[in-house]
Amino acid sequence: EIIPNDVVMIDGMLRTLNTIKTPLRDANGQVQGVLAFARDVTEREELLADTEKQYNFTRRLAEARDLQEVLLSTVEAFGVKQINRAILYGFTFDHANVLTGVTVKANWYSGEGRPPFPVGTSESPEVIDAVFKQMCVEMPLFMDVTEEVAQAQGIHSAVVLPLWVGNQQLGVI
Repeated sequence: EIIPNDVVMIDGMLRTLNTIKTPLRDANGQVQGVLAFARDVTEREELLADTEKQYNFTRRLAEARDLQEVLLSTVEAFGVKQINRAILYGFTFDHANVLTGVTVKANWYSGEGRPPFPVGTSESPEVIDAVFKQMCVEMPLFMDVTEEVAQAQGIHSAVVLPLWVGNQQLGVI
């Protein structure tokens, strides 16, 4: 008998095994025992699950009809229950590539905490200088938020995911 994914507890941890079991018979055909071969495939199964999750995320991004769906796909891909809101900001740069405009292009809200700014909201030059210029980055940015303005809105930490096309940053999530 082949048991493709037999989940067992080994040393207090759940492991996934591929198992083959066959009866051991004596000269009269009586079952005297069982011969079993097992291979631990836990890591392979976890990698397959991660690959499927990434595939589904990229498929949803490719099928997104608008920025709202892009943002929803991104939030759901993280699978972090503590996320209570997400905002996709579009950036505008001047001819010298200096950030001059920030506008809410999409938003998502879990219903917990304060709702995000509505789509179409533009940030003031003061807020752009104080907050958004530090978000012009190439790699994701993880921050503990200490600014009073942000904490007054219930923001205690933030993840900034830069959105790039070629060598131009279009905005952040």
